[in-house]
Amino acid sequence: MEKSANLSLVRITNYKAVWSVLHRRQRATIPQLAREVGLSLPAVTRAIEYGLSKGLLRPVGLEEAERGRKAQIYELNASYMHFLLIAADNRKLYYQVHDLMSRVLQSGAFPVEDATVLSCMEHIVSDCMQDPLIAMLAVALPGVAHNGRIINSWAYPSLNGLSVTEHFSGRALRGILFDNDMHVAALAASRYDGTAEGITVVFSFGRQSYGAGVLVNGKVLQGDMGAAGEIGDLPLYSTQRDEIAFYAEKLQALIAILNPGRVILYAYDVDLTEEMLIDAVSDKIRPYVKPSFVSGRNFIADCFTGLSLMCEKELKSRLE
Repeated sequence: MEKSANLSLVRITNYKAVWSVLHRRQRATIPQLAREVGLSLPAVTRAIEYGLSKGLLRPVGLEEAERGRKAQIYELNASYMHFLLIAADNRKLYYQVHDLMSRVLQSGAFPVEDATVLSCMEHIVSDCMQDPLIAMLAVALPGVAHNGRIINSWAYPSLNGLSVTEHFSGRALRGILFDNDMHVAALAASRYDGTAEGITVVFSFGRQSYGAGVLVNGKVLQGDMGAAGEIGDLPLYSTQRDEIAFYAEKLQALIAILNPGRVILYAYDVDLTEEMLIDAVSDKIRPYVKPSFVSGRNFIADCFTGLSLMCEKELKSRLE
């Protein structure tokens, strides 16, 4: 029995490897997959057959191969499952519908405030559920998130105590996922070059609030009870909230504590730019602890990338 279970686990692991390559390449033949994944042709063939049996893969024609033979091309079956993704900042609620190949099929944005955010989410879900292929819902909101529940949201206090997973559980969904928005953005940053090793800090700032997420060797670090990853109460050199100076002190404290190799910045306000923050921070840290600063990223776009990765991970775990 144990030998059979171990064999099954090996096959699932092989399938995940093949699935990941197909997701990145869009389509490939068995010989191409074998070379890229580093598995034998029979192992890749079994993984392909497993994916076909589940409806996750489909054949899409033939390609010229060695010695004049034709090899079958396979790709992910984009119509197998769709993901509904919802993300918010303190002003708007955004949504996208992705297929299995991470293509955006539908998108939109609604201005919201605390009194309307839940009804707006309900409207988006009800409207998008007209698509019968939507099988997973993933939500990212500002605030402390723990076990699918909003513990404390500075932007939307009316949601405090709400279990997002339970609230939407009565719908025909195979999975409902919820997390803090900084965790989700950091999950997207884990795909950047250079984040597989060392420490990366993800830092957002604006007149309303700031947030920090931390990646350690490519893994998203979560704070106490699902907080965004701040390291305790970060020390301040001043009690004044002088905008850039305030955010610079917070970021300096993170850099001093963590010594990250990279800091990814998101500016919420046009007049508080990433360049202003980098200048304010760089003047006060020692050159040998100065990280590489990354600017120009879109926070909501990275949230959607992270939500899509969450759905993919959930799908893979359900296949086991």
